[in-house]
Amino acid sequence: MPSLAWPLASFLTSDVIYYNPFFQYSSFSIPFIVMASLMAISKMPIEQQRRLMALILISTLVVLLGVSPIIHFQYQLTKADYEVWNVLRLIPGNATVLVQNNLYPPFSNDINAYTQWYPC
Repeated sequence: MPSLAWPLASFLTSDVIYYNPFFQYSSFSIPFIVMASLMAISKMPIEQQRRLMALILISTLVVLLGVSPIIHFQYQLTKADYEVWNVLRLIPGNATVLVQNNLYPPFSNDINAYTQWYPC
């Protein structure tokens, strides 16, 4: 039961990152829920265990297919994306770059690239 505290509490927030399956914040309680479920299932009769395991396997596959980034990834490069990549080629290799957050990913492999931090 204690492992259900985080998932239940996360549904009370309006911040999507705490309860959306695409973010890591909701996943730290999964090992505890799985272990508790396995301990509970081990006390069931064998026939019920088999049926429940089949149901868990099918539901897990359905959920994983539903949240898989491979299936839902449909990003199209825009004109602005191409412009950023063209500008990236113009920057010398030894230059220090300060960029805003939405421009940082193309520069993230550069050790001299920094992003601004905005306090809340």
